[in-house]
Amino acid sequence: MAGTLYVVATPIGNLGDMTPRAVEVLRSVALIAAEDTRVTRKLTNHFGIDTPLTSCHQHNEADKGEALAERMLEEDIDLALTTDAGTPCISDPGYGLVQAAVKRGIPVVAIPGCCAAVCALSISGMDTREFAFYGFLPREKKALREKLLAMAAGVPVAVVHESPFRVIELMETVAETLPGTMASVSCDLTKLHELTLRGSAAEVLAALRANLQITERYPHGYITRYVPEGMDATVYYGAKDFKFKNNTPFPLKVLASVSGRSLTVNIVGTKSDNITVEMTNEVVGTTPYKTVYKTDASVPVGTTQVSVTPYTGYTVKVYRNLYENGTHKETKLESTSVYRSRDKVILVNPADAAQYGL
Repeated sequence: MAGTLYVVATPIGNLGDMTPRAVEVLRSVALIAAEDTRVTRKLTNHFGIDTPLTSCHQHNEADKGEALAERMLEEDIDLALTTDAGTPCISDPGYGLVQAAVKRGIPVVAIPGCCAAVCALSISGMDTREFAFYGFLPREKKALREKLLAMAAGVPVAVVHESPFRVIELMETVAETLPGTMASVSCDLTKLHELTLRGSAAEVLAALRANLQITERYPHGYITRYVPEGMDATVYYGAKDFKFKNNTPFPLKVLASVSGRSLTVNIVGTKSDNITVEMTNEVVGTTPYKTVYKTDASVPVGTTQVSVTPYTGYTVKVYRNLYENGTHKETKLESTSVYRSRDKVILVNPADAAQYGL
């Protein structure tokens, strides 16, 4: 007998994209094979999952995959495979374990969810009826040029992954090798600073080199869950604002549009240097909330009612990381945000007060 191997997709930035089925599977299996157990443990802690973890990454997946598949057979257990973000095996580890399971006749089931390549393709504005995915391209320039020419001769739309540290170098080579090629470059998908640049390779290259200075920004009172910690901003007319400075020698064009309750702002300008920016955050402190019980005669006897949703307090530092031609040059502290904690208030009937110490 053998269990089932579940290939589980996880969020690529926004934890709200985690599917209920994925949570259920990660809770139910005997073991989770994770690309980086530290990253996956943060995810499982967020969803209250205490399933044991074991590492399965690109440096050990050949041997580890065989060993885990054998364990599934011997112990008749279910196992889940995850990567740090997105769908396993798509330019991520996992192939070794899946191959080992298939070879032994172990059922392999996909738990679908986020895939960065498909997300980026879906919003590119290109004709997606025919495309090919190439993963990461060669780093050496001669090999990269040859690969780009072969791709251009083979398919109308190509999808690739690239590190934020090398994306400028890639776009420079695309602009040189395939002049006039249209490109769509997406980064930080599903996050606060999600960005997609569309245009010719040369136009996208110019936009990637932006670096504006933030001059005024206020965090929310409590932590927000729709963006990474420390990367929110409060705008309250007449009191608080979010401001940035045009520190380039060229004018900027600000384009704003409203759709439902969402305001989208795009900033277009000209860059004269090779500097790109990546924002990262670090939680440096937490303040746990307390649970407070209060009496309320309207609450049925023997039941409780949460009247105030709790918030954990956080202290978060955000850093601006500067890269020149893909090489890290400097890291600056951009901001320190302090979010208040808020106690959880639970109402009980006065008849039940004694059991809650009231």
